[in-house]
This record gives sequence, structure tokens and C-alpha cells, in this order.
Amino acid sequence: MNKSLVPPNSIQAILFDMDGVLVSTEHLHYESWRLAFDAEGINLSNEDYNKKCRAQGQLNGIRNMIPMATPQDIQRIGSCKSQYYKKILIQNGIDVFEDAVQLLVRLRDYPHRKAIASSSSTADFVITHTPYKEDFNVIITGNDIIKNKPYPDIFLQACERLGVSPANSIVIEDSIAGVLAARRAGIDVLAINRGGSLDGTDPINLTDICLDYPNMSLEEKENIRKTSTSMIDVLTDVLDYL
Repeated sequence: MNKSLVPPNSIQAILFDMDGVLVSTEHLHYESWRLAFDAEGINLSNEDYNKKCRAQGQLNGIRNMIPMATPQDIQRIGSCKSQYYKKILIQNGIDVFEDAVQLLVRLRDYPHRKAIASSSSTADFVITHTPYKEDFNVIITGNDIIKNKPYPDIFLQACERLGVSPANSIVIEDSIAGVLAARRAGIDVLAINRGGSLDGTDPINLTDICLDYPNMSLEEKENIRKTSTSMIDVLTDVLDYL
């Protein structure tokens, strides 16, 4: 286990990605994206979904599939996707990972503030359909920011609304885009490999991937150098870092 750079007992806040970390929704996202693009006459393969839409947020997902999409296209397709997603979710329900349930219940005995920081524009809707919404002090969704992951904005806003410093926070993520966003914000990351989301990666080359990302400010690059990514096997491993 790689030790976090954040000293024990200094962590005040835990920032959770949602899809793939707390809840199993990737199959719902894929199906709703597939239906939305099908309405546009575009076939979305599972490979395209994983490369271009997964963990990208609606704006980036649409632009990745349709580079010349107009603002009207983006609004129409995004709204269509959200409607399909909510309908499918209501029909099928939400599966909360068992280790997520165990962690959230145990964290009720800890003083840490907790936030969901999810690229999904429907994160608040999703968590409302579980018994755990009240476990979070703040919920930030893709609707609350202009630049989604891998930009750091979503995690910086979560820290601001929680009233804590990024240096005294920790992020739990399952995607490269999320890891990069957190570390650009100056926050250490505990990464979990759900469903192969981080296959072929480890904390060392995750750092290399982050530093090689284009168009970062000097401050963001310095934040990456001073933060760490540690891999965890199950969410209850988070308790070892608090």
C-alpha cells in the first residue's frame, strides 16, 4: 500500500466520485448514451463509449463523438441522454457497491466532511434514489461547473463549499480523468480499479500520465508533483488513510 502524502489526522474532507466508485451505473450510462446518439443516426459502440464518453461528462462526450456539434446540438443530445438515463434508472434501480455501503456507514462515526464530485449532470438525482444522500454535506455535479474532469474545477469547488483546503482533503476516484483532475487541484487520490477502469496503471505511471497532459498551468503541474495516487482494493481501505 502506498502511503498518502497527506499526514494522518490532517484529512478533514473526503471527496467521492460517484459512478463506478459508489454506485454501479456504467451500464445505464452506456445504454442512455447509445439511445441518445441513435436518435441522431449515430451508432455508439461499447469501445467508443469507453474511449469517448465514459467519465467525460455530457459536454465532452458529445464533442468527442460529434466534433462539430453546435451549442443547440449539445443541449438537445444532452437533454435526451439525461431523460433516457433517468427513465432507465427508475426502471432498473441503483446498485450501490457493498464496500461503499460499509464505508459510508462506518464514516458516520468519523468527523470528516464528505462530498460527491461527479462529472454526471444527474448525480444528485441518482444519489437521491439511494439511502445515502444525507451522508454527504455537498453534492457537485457536471451542471455546477463549466470545465469538467480532467480539469480541477469540480474538486476545487467541492473544497470551497465544504470550507476545507485541498491539502486537507482526499479524493476517491476510479478513472484517469478523475485522478488527473484531483491532482491538478492539489489533492491526493485513492484510486480503485472498478471493472478494469484503471487496468494497466499503477501510482507511478499515473503520475507520468498526469504530468504529460497538455495545457496545464505551472501551478497545476506543481500540484501534481506534490500529490500522490495510491491504489486501494476496496473502499473500506480508505479508513487506513484517515
